Amino acid sequence: MALRPIPILVVLAAAVAVAPLASATRAAHADVKTIVVRSVSTKVTLTKDTPPLKTINAGDVLGVTDQLKNVRSQFGRPAGAIVGSDRGTAIQLADGSTRFTGTAVLPGGTVSISGILASPGSTLTVTGGTGDYQGVRGTLVVGNGDTPLNTYRLIFPISA
Repeated sequence: MALRPIPILVVLAAAVAVAPLASATRAAHADVKTIVVRSVSTKVTLTKDTPPLKTINAGDVLGVTDQLKNVRSQFGRPAGAIVGSDRGTAIQLADGSTRFTGTAVLPGGTVSISGILASPGSTLTVTGGTGDYQGVRGTLVVGNGDTPLNTYRLIFPISA
C-alpha cells in the first residue's frame, strides 16, 4: 500500500482552524490583574534641550521619576501607602505628544512600559517584567491631572 502525500493546503487549513481555539483556551485561563495607583511626580529633569531653549518642544528629552501610592488597599498595604515608583524617559514629539519608555517598580518586581502619551487617558503598552511580573503583558492607562490615577491591566503568562 503506497502512502499518498497530504496536500500542504489541507495541513495549513487544519492548523489555521485549530490555532484560534488554542489561543481562546489560553486566553480564557490567563491570570489578569488590575492595579490602580496614584502617580506623584518626584523629579523631572530636562536631559536634552533643543532650540528654542528653556521651553518644551519637539526633540526635548525629559527624565521622569514618580512615587506610586495605593488608591485602595492592595499589596498588603493600606490606601495611601507608597507601594512603588516609576522612572522613564519622555521624548517630546512634533505633534505635541510624548514617546515614553520606562519601568515601574512594584512589590515583587518590575513592569516595563512604552508608548505614546497624546492626552489624559492615553494607553501605554506593558511589554514585560521581572520577578513576580516575569513575562507579563498588558496596558497602562495614564489618568488626568497632576497626580493621575494610573491603571495597570496585567496579563500574566499561563503556567504549564
